Amino acid sequence: MDKDYEILLDALGFEPAGVDTLVARTGFKADEVASMLLILELENRIESYPGGLYVRSSTK
Repeated sequence: MDKDYEILLDALGFEPAGVDTLVARTGFKADEVASMLLILELENRIESYPGGLYVRSSTK
């Protein structure tokens, strides 16, 4: 997996966080974070919740 994706996953952790929080934690642009989150969700590495929150999947 790409290093940027690992950075994002580390920043996300297992507590729900939104795009703005992840932008602040990683320094990535909002559109980059949103794109990476979509890919990670499609790979079942993360789960999305109402309110635009994301959390790491406990199954991966």
